Amino acid sequence: MAAPSLAIPSVRNATPRSTVSARSRTAWLGPLLVIALTALGLVLRLRGLVVPWRDIWIDEAFSIWLAKLPPWQAINVIARVDQHPPLYALLLHLWLLPRDDPWWARLSSVLAGTAAIPVAALLGRAVRGWRLGLVAALLVACSPILVRYSQEVRMYALVSLLVFLSTLLLVYALEGNRRRTWAAFGVVTLLLVYTHNITLFLLPAQALFVLWKARRDHALLRAYVLTMVVVGVLWLPWLPVLIHQARGVVQRFWIAPPTWPSVAPVLLDFVNAFTPNESVIAGHVVPFSAWGNRLLAPLAVLALVGLVAGLRRYGLLFLLTFALPILINLGLSHLRPIFEERVLLYVTTGAIMLLAAGIAAIRWLPLNLLMLAPLIWLNAVSLNNYNLTSKKEAWQPTAAYVAQHAQPGDLILFNATWTQLPFDYYYNRQPASAPALVQHGLPVDLFDRGVLEPPFQQSDIATVAKLTAGRQHVWLLLSHDWYNDPQHLIPPAMGTLFPHVQKHQFNGIQLVYYSR
Repeated sequence: MAAPSLAIPSVRNATPRSTVSARSRTAWLGPLLVIALTALGLVLRLRGLVVPWRDIWIDEAFSIWLAKLPPWQAINVIARVDQHPPLYALLLHLWLLPRDDPWWARLSSVLAGTAAIPVAALLGRAVRGWRLGLVAALLVACSPILVRYSQEVRMYALVSLLVFLSTLLLVYALEGNRRRTWAAFGVVTLLLVYTHNITLFLLPAQALFVLWKARRDHALLRAYVLTMVVVGVLWLPWLPVLIHQARGVVQRFWIAPPTWPSVAPVLLDFVNAFTPNESVIAGHVVPFSAWGNRLLAPLAVLALVGLVAGLRRYGLLFLLTFALPILINLGLSHLRPIFEERVLLYVTTGAIMLLAAGIAAIRWLPLNLLMLAPLIWLNAVSLNNYNLTSKKEAWQPTAAYVAQHAQPGDLILFNATWTQLPFDYYYNRQPASAPALVQHGLPVDLFDRGVLEPPFQQSDIATVAKLTAGRQHVWLLLSHDWYNDPQHLIPPAMGTLFPHVQKHQFNGIQLVYYSR
């Protein structure tokens, strides 16, 4: 059985002229619309990419800092203290060789997120034709959550692209059973599991579908099993590191146990995030906040229509791709809470394809547009809300203030050791006249205890007195103290040593100046 072609099949001379004309229009109109939707998605992802209220934040600064290390050193740091595989850091290392300013660093994710749009179109076309492909591409292009994570120097946009690509290649492989297609699927799957550990939850979803799809085709099953054996062998060297990373997560992690009130908004975010509290429609104020989780019901019905319409094809694959990683994540969260939106971002692949299949199941274009209109309008309103209201910690103005007011040799303390990374990222971009500082984390410097985020404890109070001994003034940078200083021990300890205190508030950051 031949692999599905990306081109529209040729038409025999005996085909009626009207049919030839219709297929000819489809042959160029489909790809042209995909290009237009890809351009739209690129514009949406470039809008607000670097704005004053959305600085490089802690996780992004860590990505950049890690990527600028020599590759083997980066792999060593990742293996010791991080929770992710090394591929993204290595790719980002190559990307940042020309420059590492915020716009260029984030552009890598913009391009990965944009590339998912034509892949979604090809996936829809391979499953049910151009109608499904175009609807899927439109939903990916306008997805608020996919736009958001396409604007961060993190691996999540790349993960989403690889999941779309892995799903597309799996469909091609199951339809054609060609060795080169299975090889391509294996390569993309290997890249995926070396980009984010949680994507391992996708593999059982794909395996269950293949077992169902190829239950009577032993040749397909053999090809799939052989491919995954090769992937497993090539991934095996990372297994000891994953076990070490998992132990670190079990010992201490910042995510709270999931509950339905916390899970439901995340499920809704996979379809429409950043919904504003209200909007004006035809001169009337519509309170979106009153809808809340009620939006899940009509969206679930639409997805169910897509599942039923594509059950004999790939509807089950999309359902498993969406639901099974979430269920596995929730199950493991009973041992150690790990349910978090961004690490499960890749399940949007299944959610979007099910919604697109539900819309495309209606073979009447005006009704398709009528069903799409409110969803796209809601996405547009949410994207506008995201661009206007979503803010990060204000590291750039904080660094600028210290550069203007500090004296050479001043000590600056960080209540969370890893907040030094975004501060340094912007402080190193200050004018050459910015004074050199003495920096130290609390309770210890970065990685001194072999963990990324060591908490400040009662026994560490003596360290504060030791670090500040003999100094007339000290800067203290407070951010994320809810996690690294949950007992709020640092400010009182500093207050007993310095009688004069000046506080300066920035978004997400408090800068405190102490003097004797």
